[in-house]
Amino acid sequence: MKLLKKILLSCLAVLLVGVISYGVYYLIHYVFYDDYKDYLLEYSYEEGKKFIPLTDNSPSVEGMVLGVENANLKLYVNQHTGEIAIYDKRNGEIAYSNPQHADADTLANEVNKNLLKSQLIVEYFNNNQALSNFNSYEHSTLLNQITIEAIKDGFRFIYKIGDAKSKTGIVPMYIKSERLESFLANLDEKDAKYVRKRYKESKDYSGYLELAFDINAAMATLNKIESYLILAGYSEEDYRNDMSVAEGDVELPISFTIPLEYRLVGDGIKATVNTSQIEEYGGGKLYRIQLLRYFAAGGMEESGYLVLPNGSGSLVYFNNGKVNAAEYSQFVYGIDPLVADIAVVENTEPARLPLFGIQKENYGVLATIESGDSLANISASISGVRNSYNNAFVSFPVRGFELVAIGGNTGNDTMMTIIEPKMMKQDFTVRYSMLTKEYDGYSGMANYYRERLISEGKLTKHAENTELNFYMDVIGGVKRTNFFLGTQYREIYKATTYEDANTIVKDLNQNGVNKIIMNYQGTFNGGYFHDVTDKFKLIKKLGSEKELENLSKALEENGGKLYADVAFQKVTWISKRYKHKVENVFYFGSAMEGIFGQVNPTTLIQLSSLGYPETIYNLVSPKFLPRYVTGFSKGIKDIDITGISLRDLGDVLTSDKKRTNFINREEAKQVVEAQFETLKRTGKQMMVSGGNSYSLPYASNILNAPLVHNDFFLMDEEIPLYQMIFHGCIDYCGSAINLMDTSDKSDVILKLIEYGAAPHFTFTYQSSSELKYTGLNSKYSTTFENWKQDAISLYSEVNSVLKNVTGATIKKHEILDTGVRKITYNNGIIIYVNTTNFAYKTDGIIIPAKGYEMEGGTNEEKKEINTQP
Repeated sequence: MKLLKKILLSCLAVLLVGVISYGVYYLIHYVFYDDYKDYLLEYSYEEGKKFIPLTDNSPSVEGMVLGVENANLKLYVNQHTGEIAIYDKRNGEIAYSNPQHADADTLANEVNKNLLKSQLIVEYFNNNQALSNFNSYEHSTLLNQITIEAIKDGFRFIYKIGDAKSKTGIVPMYIKSERLESFLANLDEKDAKYVRKRYKESKDYSGYLELAFDINAAMATLNKIESYLILAGYSEEDYRNDMSVAEGDVELPISFTIPLEYRLVGDGIKATVNTSQIEEYGGGKLYRIQLLRYFAAGGMEESGYLVLPNGSGSLVYFNNGKVNAAEYSQFVYGIDPLVADIAVVENTEPARLPLFGIQKENYGVLATIESGDSLANISASISGVRNSYNNAFVSFPVRGFELVAIGGNTGNDTMMTIIEPKMMKQDFTVRYSMLTKEYDGYSGMANYYRERLISEGKLTKHAENTELNFYMDVIGGVKRTNFFLGTQYREIYKATTYEDANTIVKDLNQNGVNKIIMNYQGTFNGGYFHDVTDKFKLIKKLGSEKELENLSKALEENGGKLYADVAFQKVTWISKRYKHKVENVFYFGSAMEGIFGQVNPTTLIQLSSLGYPETIYNLVSPKFLPRYVTGFSKGIKDIDITGISLRDLGDVLTSDKKRTNFINREEAKQVVEAQFETLKRTGKQMMVSGGNSYSLPYASNILNAPLVHNDFFLMDEEIPLYQMIFHGCIDYCGSAINLMDTSDKSDVILKLIEYGAAPHFTFTYQSSSELKYTGLNSKYSTTFENWKQDAISLYSEVNSVLKNVTGATIKKHEILDTGVRKITYNNGIIIYVNTTNFAYKTDGIIIPAKGYEMEGGTNEEKKEINTQP
């Protein structure tokens, strides 16, 4: 009996130790793990001083004073309205923060005229959780609630937006007796007695006095008391402190205090809102801020266009007459997955650049989002909709919200608004650069931005021309459903072994395709839908580590590169080492996990596995991202291959709204940027997919770069803005040609030539029909043997032109006519592209229908594409 008791106690002790050990492990590994905090930025706030205008011997802007000046610009300001104007000394042009003839706008009603005269437009939730808005002109300037102070290289406006005055002004309805007496001591006895007699002991708040009369029937008395209290030194801040006792019982007016600062920098200004200094009053919850909505807006009498980061890039001409079209509105880097609708009704190209431009007849303005870009939304509109102006601007959310369905007894859901309680502590900064004729048009904007990135060390220009890259995704191992004695199981299917990949490379090399950039997918941790990367293990079925390294060497001998593909942020549902209940991102209102999948074709909901659970994926919280990047870095650094292909790190950006560990999207971006630094220390090159702007300082190649824009009705022209910035610095390609919907080979070739993009294919050595029992069954056309001749001929065609410009930058892109483009490179090469069905004559040459011509190089070439098989 005693022995049995000892055994039981021993078992309980072992169990207890195990439970305690796991509890300690859990706390350390998940709860207290906070390495991500090392990567978060802190924002400073400069104390302001008294603003004193500069002496201006040659005033350049009427009705304003000179605030700050440098070698290129003068920054003028109207201290009373908050308006600013940038005077460019180099050409005499002026850009205003607000249209100067807003009151004369015959199209705008009074509400829209107020918007035209505002620098800030804010959206907020009132006490009933309904969205409303204020504008800085109507709700600050007209109420004399705007002040100005000096800061280094500029000045700061402090807006009190909203009617900050209560029904009693700053006369407190409740105040402690001794506190009231401390102020009355500053008055003579007669005035003090007048105020004292208007208060009595409060019935509701012990130890407090309350007003002893009906405030609605004695406004003259209130005004007189207020004048005495102001004389005694009583302030708005004192009022708010005293009224805090009655918070919830007394309805205070909703208002916000928002600082907006301007600093002169080189050839432009930086406009910044520091959210840590925003104050909210009256129970209002600030939601979003529109910044300088009408800066440099173009009027109906002006010619020009808006330059937008819509996919590859778009132009919207001033006054284009599309007044029934929806406004342009896109989140930079795409919408946060935790904000997006779970139903996918359209597939769009995200805006991967944090910028927009306004081109006028004699000058341009390039706006770049310097801080808060991951939270920003870029919008644009034309004249004739609300007013007579064409404009583009940025808005920033300061907190989020969700609509959560609440079920009732009737079976109908009621939507409840859940508002995030805290504002993000963040700097929102937009830099507006004044561009002269040297940087004219959208081509000039691209040249200017590229040169700035190079000067900042974020880009490096290629030294010389080389053969064009040939991008090739190679699918290695992938989980496949199989059966044994009627029992279903998953095995790793070898779509392409290392030996197979080598055979493909040799075959292409023998046919003149040498500079192969291979993105090898599914080489470790279970294949394409790999497990988390805290550990790293190559798949032996594909071959040995030595064979993989030899493959990399074979590619490099001919100018190619081998990149091992990895997904850090999307973790397959079948992962064995991932705790999604802890490590996933979470929604705030519903507290649901961030789990996504394929789009169900019947419901359009992106939660379906369509029979393959590995295609459902968890979104990793930025909190745990450093652990998996560090683990992968340790595993890959000693394998002798060229680089790492990042499937999602330069493409997906998500916040984590977990209530116990909230990480906003800008903080997530800072964590992601730090992971690029970690990967950089492996000594490997990096290739990114998608190519969001923040990833490009680390990238040697870009897969799946945007080669089209979204054909929104408001758009007038599609342009290669993205390519114009990065060509000659980072090599890139579009999506895989053999997986495209198009069957027109000539259109593909002409697009690649116009955009300076390399061909991109996805291959398997084994028949792609074998993928139909895998989560990659959508890749139904990847068999190398079937695509070999098409790939070789297409590459040969495009390479014959683009090999002359791979090291050059795009100096100018011109729209000569519908379907006809002229691309000028900085090495003198000029390429004409004609996508129409008719020959086109320009500059003394004839461009063939569905063809191109190259001039200026040693191999002048005219070509009509043969579309026959």
